[in-house]
Amino acid sequence: MGLNHPNINSLIYTAKKELSVALIDDSSLIRSLLNHILMDFLNTGYSITEFASLKSFIAALNNETFKIIIVDINIIENIKDFSELVYKYNPNIKIMAFTSVISKVTICATIKAGFDSFLLKNSSIDDITLGIKQFINQGSYLDPKISQVIIELLKESVSYNEMPNLEKNLTPREKEICEYAFKGLTNKQIAQQLVISKSTVDNHFINLYRKLGITKRTQLLTLQTNQELLKRI
Repeated sequence: MGLNHPNINSLIYTAKKELSVALIDDSSLIRSLLNHILMDFLNTGYSITEFASLKSFIAALNNETFKIIIVDINIIENIKDFSELVYKYNPNIKIMAFTSVISKVTICATIKAGFDSFLLKNSSIDDITLGIKQFINQGSYLDPKISQVIIELLKESVSYNEMPNLEKNLTPREKEICEYAFKGLTNKQIAQQLVISKSTVDNHFINLYRKLGITKRTQLLTLQTNQELLKRI
């Protein structure tokens, strides 16, 4: 198995390209670890490409059709935009979030963006190996610690039968504002995007919070994440 282009951002391990895997992480140690784990249990008919930056990965999309992506979500500025770009090139691609962050907001964003799997960097080597093997073989993996956070998110919401529907309860403008909120924009940034005043955005949030029976943005993100989860059950 040959090593090509050692002096550029991507390192390509060539073989039959039946399964093409992209490893995206700014740490060479992490990429090397993942590479060794993959090569230990994959036999032939695969290629592994390492990317030290999102920019180098995006540039490679024009020349390579990846089937598997393992990415450090900390280097992704906008998770939703990233997933939309990737799925545009390959709608059947599988994406694993490999991260040290387990914040509820981040998990909300990755679920909404359609990521298939979550694996924590601070897991043991055995657990990382197990997670990657299950992801490759079965198409999904959920780290137990991430599972616990998702359970907490579900507990924080109202019961399933009483859960307000974001699609039916809100006006088109309120839905638009929610979409910007889900992307992580502040009220001021939303106002700039919609070319309206910040006070108008504030009022929209007051109204939609009242309709949904919530009082703060984290509850809005939780509600939206729960509805995404329920669609998958």
